[in-house]
Amino acid sequence: MELEWKTVRLEDVDFQDTAFALPGFKDDAALFQSLNTVGLIHPLVVWERVSGRFVLVDGFRRMEWLRRSGVEETRFLVYPSQTPEARILKGRLEDKIFRGNLNLAEKVQIAARYAPLASRQELRRRIFPALGLSWKDDAVSRWTQVGRWPAHHRELLAREVVSEKAAYLLAAWSDRDRDAALALLDALRCSASIQMEILERIREVAVRDGCPLHELLRREELTAVAGSPQLNRREKTARVRDLVARWRYPRLYQKTRALRERIEEARLPETAVLAPPPHLEGDRWELRLSFTDPEDLETQLAWAKDFCRSPRMRAVWDEFEFWLDNSSPSRGSGGRVQSPPLSKADEPVE
Repeated sequence: MELEWKTVRLEDVDFQDTAFALPGFKDDAALFQSLNTVGLIHPLVVWERVSGRFVLVDGFRRMEWLRRSGVEETRFLVYPSQTPEARILKGRLEDKIFRGNLNLAEKVQIAARYAPLASRQELRRRIFPALGLSWKDDAVSRWTQVGRWPAHHRELLAREVVSEKAAYLLAAWSDRDRDAALALLDALRCSASIQMEILERIREVAVRDGCPLHELLRREELTAVAGSPQLNRREKTARVRDLVARWRYPRLYQKTRALRERIEEARLPETAVLAPPPHLEGDRWELRLSFTDPEDLETQLAWAKDFCRSPRMRAVWDEFEFWLDNSSPSRGSGGRVQSPPLSKADEPVE
């Protein structure tokens, strides 16, 4: 059926019917300013579902501007009533896909709305690649699930509060678990890599301890940090990472904290940083010195020589050796320290 031009009164358009809506949760201010300046450039599209009554197909934000502007009627492109609804929806989705500039919330909604209209083969070969979404393994079903999230969760995708990787992971979580996880990510507003670190460690703790994810995510010590009005988002994120690391690797956390305390007690100058082996694995320490000129470097090296023979360095090293001895490390040829075995609480989760 061909589209036709009609002058339609706005009161004859059913604003409650959002069958074709694909909200992008975008700020209307810039669009409304443009419309105030030059008016409508692209026509709105409606479907005359029954004679004299219309359903909006395309132009939801522009329609809101018309209503606010007090416009009573305007010209629309109209699908006649005989047009199948599925055909209209498919055309709407195709137009959105290839118009481009979609955020993640719009992409997953299109994926979910297109799923009943196309074969799995078409979704994998054409639709998902065009959307820039992964289509391998169970990705099609996962993104379809994300597209059906409640509006307030999809808005977090549009605002880039939740990364694409985190959304993909959360697609497999239950509603209660996802609600709790998204509330935490909304409070932190951290990077994609840190989101994944936090979520994966929490998942590993839940599997190890046989604890529901939402219960872990709603533990008082975690929610107190996330909801603290005294902390900014960077501080909240640092504390949450530290807390989750303690849950996931309790013995390693205890070792690292004890060693950090000995290093702080050594009262190194601001120009020196003493760093133990990452995760206390191996025997490669680092001492980083900053200096302003060759003479200052000579001074710093002299300090380092004295420090390595001092009781303060001995206390740091004794703490390191204490944890190695209590972890029953094995030392290979050449005296290199091998990684101590993890406790059951620190073991990897399959």
